[in-house]
Amino acid sequence: QIEKSLVHFSDLQRFMSLWQHYDPERKLLINTHELPRLLKELGPPLGLSENCGRVELFYILEEYQIPEHGGQVHFMEILLPLARKKGKVKFSDEAIRQQEVMWREVLPELGTLPALRYRHRRITADQYFAASYIAAAYRRREAMRELKRLKQEKGERAQET
Repeated sequence: QIEKSLVHFSDLQRFMSLWQHYDPERKLLINTHELPRLLKELGPPLGLSENCGRVELFYILEEYQIPEHGGQVHFMEILLPLARKKGKVKFSDEAIRQQEVMWREVLPELGTLPALRYRHRRITADQYFAASYIAAAYRRREAMRELKRLKQEKGERAQET
């Protein structure tokens, strides 16, 4: 199946090359907030188009189910879902779980990363971005309220003088 896929070895090499830019210390981890930039820089077929917006990014990452580890994501947990999805290789949920167990045996540091959970399910990169977008919208709304309040105070002081 993989030999007939849309993903070529050169695509995987490009991913590894770009990864080194984001992970110069070779810890196999990058900051989660850098993931969209990495995927856009990578471009199709593994990555995203340059004009991919927030909503499209959210839905794509939701499909990948990339585990989020307290602000970081792991190389293998990004590369394999990208290759599976873009290569149109289908695995059952059980097969994916078995692969994850194997990754933890091959890369024991995966087991030491924080596994954030909500309602007994691990937190993923798409949820990280959804939460950050909601937080940004809230901060903007509060800043606009504060600006309105300050303008009203300024207007009231001007009327008093």
